[in-house]
Amino acid sequence: MAIFSKKSSEKSVIWGALFFIVITIAGIVMGIKGLTGDKVSLSEAFANGLDGGEIVSGVPEYGADHYALKVKHTVRGIPVGNDYYFYIANENEDSVLVVRAPKDFGKNFDGEFKNTKNVRIKGKVKRMDYKVRSSLSSDSVYGGDHYIDLLSNRMALLCLIGGVVGVLTIILFILVNMKKKNDDFFSETTASKVLNGVMAGGFLIVAVLTIYVLAHM
Repeated sequence: MAIFSKKSSEKSVIWGALFFIVITIAGIVMGIKGLTGDKVSLSEAFANGLDGGEIVSGVPEYGADHYALKVKHTVRGIPVGNDYYFYIANENEDSVLVVRAPKDFGKNFDGEFKNTKNVRIKGKVKRMDYKVRSSLSSDSVYGGDHYIDLLSNRMALLCLIGGVVGVLTIILFILVNMKKKNDDFFSETTASKVLNGVMAGGFLIVAVLTIYVLAHM
């Protein structure tokens, strides 16, 4: 029975390591992808609409001073943050787009919805999920299915940070295990315990960042 238990434990470690490697690679790919795309001006976006993958930048003439939609995110009942969606409009107020932005984004616009602080926006165009699309379309202000994500750079950087931490953790894991194979007493040393703590911290950081980013996708 002990033999089977040991084999099962080894398989769990292998599958866990493979899963961690996949998450690490995915984080790096998602981070790079999130920071790249065709550049489009905001005026072009107002005129032609939004296409997924574009990176839109510009100064909106008008915008809502309060979010149009708030979406709460939870993981197994634990809150992991909120998303806020705002309307912005062009100079003639005949074209409206949606942005996902920080909660205080509306403070850039006054009671007449003018961009009094001359705030400039930049973000990647993403497709709305069903919940967001149906909620926003119910007020008949916006009928599209894409939005400009002003948080895209932040999310991409978090993915890259998670990927880099993951790579360093994997390298450290390999080096520590090589040391253990060549030194039967290394596991009992203070250095080994410190490195194990560092690796545990790396795993935790990657896990937290992955959960946070996935919840806000």
